[in-house]
Amino acid sequence: MPSSVLVLGSGGREYAIAWALYRNEHAIYVSPGNGGSKFTQIDLNLDDERDICSWCEANGVIHVIVGPEALLDKDIVNRIHNINPAIRVFGPTKGAAQLEISKIYAKEFMKQNDIATADYYVINKDTEESAIEDIIRKKCNNWENGIVVKMDGLASGKGVTLTNSTEDAIGEVKRMQKAGNGQVLVEERLNGIELSALAFCDGKVAIRMPLVKDHKRLLEGDKGPNTGGMGVVGPIFVSNQIDRQIDEIFEKTLNGMRDRKTPYKGVLYAGLMIVDGTVYVLEFNCRFGDPETQVLMPLLDDDLLRIVNSCWDGNLSHTQVRWFDSVYACAVVVAANNYPYSSDKGTPITISQNNDNAIIFHAGTKKNGDKLETNGGRIFCVTGMAPNIADARKNALRKIESIEFEGKQFRKDIGMADLNEITGAANCASYSSSGVSIEQGNEFVDKIKRHIQSTLIEGTEQIGGFGAQIDLNRLGLGLTGELVVGMDGVGTKIEVASTVGDYSQVGNDLVAMCANDVLCHAARPTAFLDYFVCGKLELKMAEQVVASICEACNAIKCAVVGGETAEMPQVYGEKQWDLAGCMIAVRQLDWPKLPSDTICEGDKVIGLPSSGVHSNGFSLIRQILAANQIDYSIPVPWENDQNDTIGKELLKGTRLYVNQVFPLLMQGLVKGCAHITGGGLKENIIRVLSNDELAVQIELGTWPVPPIFQFLSQVGPVDVDEMLKVFNCGIGFTLVVDQNDYQVVKEYLNKIHEPHHVVLVISNKPNAGGIAKAKQMGIPVKIVENTKVREEGEKTMAEEEVDHGKILAQEAVQIGENDTAETLHATIQAEEYKLFPIATDSYAAKLLKEIQTEK
Repeated sequence: MPSSVLVLGSGGREYAIAWALYRNEHAIYVSPGNGGSKFTQIDLNLDDERDICSWCEANGVIHVIVGPEALLDKDIVNRIHNINPAIRVFGPTKGAAQLEISKIYAKEFMKQNDIATADYYVINKDTEESAIEDIIRKKCNNWENGIVVKMDGLASGKGVTLTNSTEDAIGEVKRMQKAGNGQVLVEERLNGIELSALAFCDGKVAIRMPLVKDHKRLLEGDKGPNTGGMGVVGPIFVSNQIDRQIDEIFEKTLNGMRDRKTPYKGVLYAGLMIVDGTVYVLEFNCRFGDPETQVLMPLLDDDLLRIVNSCWDGNLSHTQVRWFDSVYACAVVVAANNYPYSSDKGTPITISQNNDNAIIFHAGTKKNGDKLETNGGRIFCVTGMAPNIADARKNALRKIESIEFEGKQFRKDIGMADLNEITGAANCASYSSSGVSIEQGNEFVDKIKRHIQSTLIEGTEQIGGFGAQIDLNRLGLGLTGELVVGMDGVGTKIEVASTVGDYSQVGNDLVAMCANDVLCHAARPTAFLDYFVCGKLELKMAEQVVASICEACNAIKCAVVGGETAEMPQVYGEKQWDLAGCMIAVRQLDWPKLPSDTICEGDKVIGLPSSGVHSNGFSLIRQILAANQIDYSIPVPWENDQNDTIGKELLKGTRLYVNQVFPLLMQGLVKGCAHITGGGLKENIIRVLSNDELAVQIELGTWPVPPIFQFLSQVGPVDVDEMLKVFNCGIGFTLVVDQNDYQVVKEYLNKIHEPHHVVLVISNKPNAGGIAKAKQMGIPVKIVENTKVREEGEKTMAEEEVDHGKILAQEAVQIGENDTAETLHATIQAEEYKLFPIATDSYAAKLLKEIQTEK
């Protein structure tokens, strides 16, 4: 049921608190109010608890939320409670608020309760100047990263100075002694990732809010003086190990405050620094942060007053707090011209209407009649909302354009940095922010394993590899050999194909995704089935897709044996469609079994080039292009002979590795194969390892990264760790080989990958389109008359009898004691694959020489 709430304070933080309460239909009173407040503003003397209590009693208000820290220092919570215990004041008592009121108290508390914090010394108000110099020069001299000087007591977020030298630190200590209460803290400067962690507390339990990142410095690039905060972004995601450390910090803090007989109720804010995986506490604040609240309240999918009451009643352990999924917020502070050195009052402000994807939180504003004017240092905080940080930032900056007053200043780089450096995920563009969670997908697989295992029968126990292996010998049907089955789809790459209107490679993608998977088990792709579903069947498009499937299957000598085409007009939109496929491969039991359990330390990993992005990561790609307003039709921004567009580059077909790799597998030269698909290089290469003691070392820079990946990384921006986790980055398939076989395999792969140029075109059709194009490009042409009998045509081509003539290339094949007809055939075939391009080159050279002689 909606209630009435009094919010004490008039800044942007209080406005955000009131906004969150108002959103849940509570009646909000603000004292004192600011110029933009749409809530009922009342005039109260906040230094007089009797005035506050009298007003609350007269208006039937029992909920009071304290915003500013100065009121906590005046013990407003106890003062109101002593007059009227029925009024629920949300905030800590002065005893509990000492965590913020005194930085020295907080340091000693952290030391006593085993909470990691930077090394420090206390400068008392009666410390002589010579002693100050002695402490800083001698005791702080071993602090490699510098010295931070903090004024004890409240300083509105501005009592901290990061010094660059010993002399600067000495001078700052002396200045703060005079400006504050005489107590000054000097501490070691930490370098790492700075985050803000806030939690609702009921004295015993803490429920954390999403992590956010504050930007204290005035100027872009984190330069200039410290301020009360120039912008915040969130949520920020960290590793489980760091998350657990943050939980422990709140647990130790609440336990320590109870031990001191000052239980903590209210919002506790911990300013954190993550250094090499360890979480340090820089400071505590004992209230909602400003401007952190302007990000957190829009992310809250719950009734704030319900949570506040749970804190008051001490039953947070039975309370769930809901936050919006897949929503990001970027808050940018709009400040006066001379902030943080002085405020601005009386300057006219105009606000025009534009988009609704951002919220203007008033902070330092006032009404003068019906006009709005400045009335402080930080005038507004504008929060943009979106499914990703990049769009949230754009929405905030677009909204700021609608605000005009003389001297307006703000940072344009809030939200541009790589915010998830702890886990290596760039918040501006990550797979999770595009709506795809690899971690959640892995968790789903774990959850369904027991259901799947309940269905397994003899011969089908192997699951979880690149393909599912079925041992026919163990089915009891009198069959031999193995079937390996792989199933996959093309993903949201089909959206790019639909936008560009090019479906010529989509079927190839589907076949390649499945064929490359089963190849990892040393199986030969044999039969393929596809599933094509749409809202409305477009014959021309569907034919293009199926033709592409057949072309890819022909390339690897695999039959398309069936499929399903389904129209679902009330499930899919008219232009919506999807594609999936199933590859059936065969494997003889005496063929090498992959991955081998002989993989060991010292083995080599060889990467085979990809043809481009292949068919993974397209949700992230589409997000990056949309966020940067990049159209598929624009030319690629790197040198390219083919005049490719972004769309054409992205639609390059997934490379098929069967013909290239299978001969190597049959020779037993490979211990394991990994198809680099979803999960990128990081998650796929390790799938061949047989135990947890083994790891794969990836040496970045040992292969050329195609321009498309460099482009995505820079434009996203997407950091290296996220790139390796999502994309193939130029390596589409990997082979694990024994170090003794490494050179042989490498030479074979290099030979078949040598770049070839067209030097001769042979055709039996003088008017073929390719002939004209060859002549246009200056490439020699040889026309051979068509014959009805194949042998005659071959004789004409070779000018020799079939199977006669000069030997162009040859290689001896050893026959092993245990060879069968099948294994010997496979060995011969492997040699043929190596010799064929050599023989072809030799014969082409002979023909070319003859043509040049004729000329």
